Amino acid sequence: MGVREDVLTVLRGGKPERVPWTIYSVQLFRGHAERELRNQGLGMLRSWPVCTSSTPHVEVETRTIWENGKQLLRRTYHTPVGSVSEKIAYSPSYYNEGSISEWIVEYMIKSVSDYKAAQFIVEDTVYEPDYEGFARAQRRFGEDGLLLARMGRCPIQRLSIEMAGVERVALDLHDHPKVVEGFLEALDEKQNEVYEIGVLSPAELIWSPDNISTSRTSPRWFEKYILPFYNRHAPAVHAAGKLYLSHMDGPLRQIMHLIAQCDLDVIEAVTPLPMGDISIPQAQAAWPGKAIWCNFPESLFLADDSAIYDKALELLNTAYGKGRFLLGMTEDYPEERMRGGLSAIARAVAAYEGQQAKGHSGG
Repeated sequence: MGVREDVLTVLRGGKPERVPWTIYSVQLFRGHAERELRNQGLGMLRSWPVCTSSTPHVEVETRTIWENGKQLLRRTYHTPVGSVSEKIAYSPSYYNEGSISEWIVEYMIKSVSDYKAAQFIVEDTVYEPDYEGFARAQRRFGEDGLLLARMGRCPIQRLSIEMAGVERVALDLHDHPKVVEGFLEALDEKQNEVYEIGVLSPAELIWSPDNISTSRTSPRWFEKYILPFYNRHAPAVHAAGKLYLSHMDGPLRQIMHLIAQCDLDVIEAVTPLPMGDISIPQAQAAWPGKAIWCNFPESLFLADDSAIYDKALELLNTAYGKGRFLLGMTEDYPEERMRGGLSAIARAVAAYEGQQAKGHSGG
């Protein structure tokens, strides 16, 4: 049994051969230190699409612009009902070596008049299954890690993170609720297609990359838009024998009671104190029956290795074995701290396993 099976065993409520711990593969720099860490049991995790997408009736124009000495991209989407554009900053990826990172600095929806063209783009999107692409990627990982079948963000998160921004969405929900609600319905209909493809895919983990955080997603939004979304898709995911996960990486205290009502199997990327605002034991008490796949608080990578070791051992001692719990890394940390910081976690995992073995032997 390798890391992949160990992780799946924990998520399904079983007891693995070793205590698994994971990291997003884009955060693990290739090289000697990476090989050492993987030999110490560190498993890789990566999201992967189960489908391709295209917009056959949308013309996309991309050009380079300069602002304040910085090179940006202006991406304009021309549709039969109008055009919208977004501004994107980009640079060589800090973690994903050899690729380019992009982030939106100006959203495509800037006023209520932009929803019409944006909705055309959504409704024009054609999704096609790519099961073989997903299966090939999982075969490349083998037993060294797992793929998460990436479903895309739920409608309110996609609108507020990718298309309009939180402030714009909040204002438009107040001033133009019918327009926004109609747009969310269009997003929802298209998301149904992705889930229909996902449940028939070879994936074992269906992942909603929603970046839930009460710093940007209010309890009201969560209860009205996100909780029903999860609970509507969960039956089909479970009927297909798959586990349903959502990425919740920010402060969660205000919505703990609502998360408990979600028909999710795994709450992924839960960040405990001191970065988050809850502890793992609090989360386990609030969400009985759900697996918690935590994110090790990345701020501790600014401290010395002993602080990382102590926190990792504390998390394992207080959470592992008291519920379905996995230790993971999902957020950024300083590149120069990779070897020292992750090695400290590896030592803590080994120390915990030693404690358990000694306890079971009666020594």
